[in-house]
Amino acid sequence: MINASNLEFSRWGAVFSDDQMVAAVIDGRVRHGRLIRFHGESHRVRGTHMREERVLRKGDHIR
Repeated sequence: MINASNLEFSRWGAVFSDDQMVAAVIDGRVRHGRLIRFHGESHRVRGTHMREERVLRKGDHIR
């Protein structure tokens, strides 16, 4: 199973509203899996910025 998130583990409790459940999920993933961290610019974010620039060049407004 692959889990991808741009949130640090410390912020998952705000998303799931149950710190104990989040701790159990993280514990299971970390204990039985591998944690791979990527650094650098996100491909999705870069694509979003490129789309916004094209829209602005055409004179449209982003909503």
